[in-house]
Amino acid sequence: MQADASLEMGRPSNRKGSAGVSSFGVEAARTKTESKSHPQTAHVSLDAEAARAKTERLITVRDRSEQELADRLRQAGFPGAIVTAEVARAVTVGLVDDERFTQLYIAGKANKGWGQQRIVREIKRFGIDLEHADGYPEAFFDEADELSRALICVERFRSRAKDPRGACFHKLLSRGFSTEVARRALRTLDMRTVSISQSAES
Repeated sequence: MQADASLEMGRPSNRKGSAGVSSFGVEAARTKTESKSHPQTAHVSLDAEAARAKTERLITVRDRSEQELADRLRQAGFPGAIVTAEVARAVTVGLVDDERFTQLYIAGKANKGWGQQRIVREIKRFGIDLEHADGYPEAFFDEADELSRALICVERFRSRAKDPRGACFHKLLSRGFSTEVARRALRTLDMRTVSISQSAES
């Protein structure tokens, strides 16, 4: 009897509950269910960490707009929910700021000699619509600076075209300067040329 009792104690319990399922079977089912759910949670966590690392790499290269960051994360294959959450996190901690991005973008392109129209057109690719922003255009562009950039472009322009003045005018338009600014820049240059010529003659 004692041997039978020891064998009984060493044997997995097969006692059945009210539904007719052994307690051993219930535990096995619960363990199986948990093993299925945990990988999903771990996968989401890994995706979030990977998205965070991707964001930090992108920001290290240069500033990004909210839309650009979202687009780059989607292109990298992250799910929509992860992308939304990561962009929100980046905005909250200050890694991404559309206002800051706009200021840096305008300053950078202006330094390259771009005109206002080209800057406004190109920044739309990053989800920034300056034409509908508060204070546009005065809050973003200075008329005197725009003319100065156009004048620099004119002074540096060299062409063997039969109509160099016309070629310069089209060059200004291609760089994003308005028709009015382009004409003013050429007139200003003409006035300077006349003034220099008169000074030389005197």
